[in-house]
Order: sequence, then C-alpha cells, then structure tokens
Amino acid sequence: MENIVVHWELGSHDPESLGRFYADLFGWRIEPQETMDYRVAYTRSERGINGGIMQVDEEVPAYLVFYVVVEDLPATLGLAQSLGAKTVFPPTPIPGVGTFAHISDPQGFLIGAIEPTPDWDEQAAEQQRKEEGGYPVIHWEIGSGDPAELHAFYTALFGWQIDTDTPMNYPMVLTGGEGGINGGIYEAEDPDHRFLTIYVQVEDVAATLKQAGRLGASYVGEIASVPEIGEFSIVGDPEGRFIGIMQES
Repeated sequence: MENIVVHWELGSHDPESLGRFYADLFGWRIEPQETMDYRVAYTRSERGINGGIMQVDEEVPAYLVFYVVVEDLPATLGLAQSLGAKTVFPPTPIPGVGTFAHISDPQGFLIGAIEPTPDWDEQAAEQQRKEEGGYPVIHWEIGSGDPAELHAFYTALFGWQIDTDTPMNYPMVLTGGEGGINGGIYEAEDPDHRFLTIYVQVEDVAATLKQAGRLGASYVGEIASVPEIGEFSIVGDPEGRFIGIMQES
C-alpha cells in the first residue's frame, strides 16, 4: 500500500461560519454529517483531495492536519514514536471510513494517519464523479527550521522520496501512488514562523486575494512567482490558519 495523502482537516471553533468562508472563496460544497459534528468539504474536482471541518472545544487550538493512508495503524504509530514522534490523538474508528490517529512529528507539526476501509478507493472515486465546479487542493507544504530532519523522518516513516532538483531548490516530497497529492518540506526563512499548509489551485490569484479580503480573511499575502510553476500567495482564514493559493502557468 502506498502511503499517499488523501484528506485534510480543519479543527474549528465555529465550523458553520468557516464552512461558508471556504464555500464562498473556493466554491466548495460543505456537507454536515449526521453521525458526528463534522462537515465534509467537497472540493468538487476530479483533481486533488477533499477535506473536512471538525468542531473542537474552545480549549483546543484551531488546527490544520492532513491524513496519510497506512496499512497498519498501530504499527505506524509505533514506528513514528521510535523515530521521535508522539501520538497526540489515539486510534479512533469512524464507521464506514476507517480508523485514524494524530501524531506530532519531531518538530511539532500535526499529521494524521488513517487505516481506511477496504472500499476507500471506490468511495472516493464515486464521490468525485458526482462533483464539479470547485477549486482543488493539490499540494501540501511544511516550512521547517530543519527540513533535513523531517526529510529523514518522513522517508523512514512512509517511504516518501525527496526530490531536490526543482525550481528554486524547493524540496518536493513524492508520496507515490495515485489518488493523493504530493507536497514540499522546505527551510523557512524565519525559524519562528514555521507552518503547515495546503495549496488550492485557482484561476486568478489576484482576484482570489481580493475575494478573501471581502470575505473577512485575517491575512492576505503578496503574490510571488515560481519559474515554470506559476504564481502563488497565502491567505489567512478567519480563524488565523494560513492556506496557500496557486495559479499554474
């Protein structure tokens, strides 16, 4: 089994209003679940991955996490701990979906692992066939004070490959397999400003930044350009998370 990134999640104190923000900004369909206080965010695209917005208590900080498919969750957690990570949310089953857990990696970034049900791929393919019209989540990124440490950690934990022969010497993380998304782990210019984010592909970065501001974004970044890739920027959502937006060349 390939350890691919298949899902992302926002922990929110006000998931209803946050869901409206992302629906209005990216055209996602936000669907409340009947069995738990969770809203699935369907990005409505054949490319990229879907996500969710989870209601959390006030004492729990708002968070962003992405989920990696694993074949044996207890074994993965044991290996992660031996490599310097900590299990911060224990294995928890979700009927019809699988069993998940959260780990804090050696630098404190929150990562989810999920041992899915056997029909996970069929469920995902069927849902994507029903959706159309929104902007897809196509990339994840960690800005690290010591990227070499995380490269070694994730290579040992998930077998991911690190490609450093890229524009601007940006280390790409290749998770392998189909149905998930790749990412990057790079050296943050300011070690005190480290973060994990996801990137949404949009048609027009400048227009998306303006729309984010109108919708109450907490931060709107400057536009940067990457040769042969495109333009990108960062938006701070109403709860302070950083979400990347990218316009391909």
